[in-house]
Amino acid sequence: MIGGLFLAILFWGGILLQSSFFQAIGEPLASIPLLLILGALIFQRYSPITATIWFIAISPALSWFGFADASWFVYILCGILALFLSKRVFTSQSVYGFLGLVTIIFLLFFFLKAVKEFNDSLIDLLWLGFGNLFWVLLMAYLIFLFEQIVCKATLSGFFLRSRANRFHEK
Repeated sequence: MIGGLFLAILFWGGILLQSSFFQAIGEPLASIPLLLILGALIFQRYSPITATIWFIAISPALSWFGFADASWFVYILCGILALFLSKRVFTSQSVYGFLGLVTIIFLLFFFLKAVKEFNDSLIDLLWLGFGNLFWVLLMAYLIFLFEQIVCKATLSGFFLRSRANRFHEK
């Protein structure tokens, strides 16, 4: 119950942070898909079913806040890829696994958005995508560190009972 409430607060807080705060500051924070990073963290640390629901719910929630570019196809495809990669390729206890998952999800997200909204030259799109990758990875690393601090502070599983909490209890 408390874990679900925490995830709902995290989801709506992430949407508000991405749609209000990051967009108002401008580049490079405006181009960071915060909800994709948080979704990758949920895939790595918590339930794949919860993370799949997270990825499906991103697009209608962003559309409700007025972002018309929140296409269902892009987010659902990123969620399917993240589900496969989190189960088969990347470990759930490693920062490298998390950053690898975020990198692949972001590159797929950026590529699909670029194909959908192809109006610039290919060189400009590649420059923009790989330039933003640094900021996305920096934000993902900071979120990972924050999550580690929260897990160590709440070993009793107050927020979410996860594999991360069981890992830190050893």
